[in-house]
Amino acid sequence: MTNGWQEDGSWRRASDQGAAAVAAKVTKSTSRAFWDWAERHFPQVVIVVTLYMTFRVVEWAMNFGDSHYTEQGLHIAAIIGAVLGPWGIMQAAMFAFSMDLRKAVSAPVIVMPPAQPAAPAAPAAPAAPAAPAAPAATQIDNR
Repeated sequence: MTNGWQEDGSWRRASDQGAAAVAAKVTKSTSRAFWDWAERHFPQVVIVVTLYMTFRVVEWAMNFGDSHYTEQGLHIAAIIGAVLGPWGIMQAAMFAFSMDLRKAVSAPVIVMPPAQPAAPAAPAAPAAPAAPAAPAATQIDNR
């Protein structure tokens, strides 16, 4: 290859890559960007899905109560309570899971540098003799 001419007679720069290589780079960068986005936004997705599912469960309960108005109220209330009770527990667990994820995702990552070996300590110099202390000056104000 000289000056961009290939052995087969076509011209291509040395920096050119085939379509497959370009597509692989785009796919890799796109998928990495998607997973980075998903990791950052997963707690919000969990909350939105939980709220949507809560809407659907409450909607079902209202429709169920409305369509079974001829039956005894205590039976209908027991059925609705049997559905909404466990859903409330599941909802609390999903919110707690989302908050734990939010803390984990937003927690700063601290990378500690490798420990450096300590330099050997220099031998201590002998201490100089202390000078005698000067007498403290006392000032008396007799006004």
